[in-house]
Amino acid sequence: MSAYAKSGFAKDANGRTYEERMETQRREDLEAENARLRRRLRESARQAPSTSRPFRGWR
Repeated sequence: MSAYAKSGFAKDANGRTYEERMETQRREDLEAENARLRRRLRESARQAPSTSRPFRGWR
């Protein structure tokens, strides 16, 4: 990647700058990670034994 491409003046075919592309990439990565974690949380919640009383914090 050239310095010009990172300068913020260069735009790709979609008219987005390097910064905007990196931002989009970061957001997509975070969303994917988020979905993965949420799925794992659901899986573990299904396997957890159901307790009679709700969790009230550590005692």
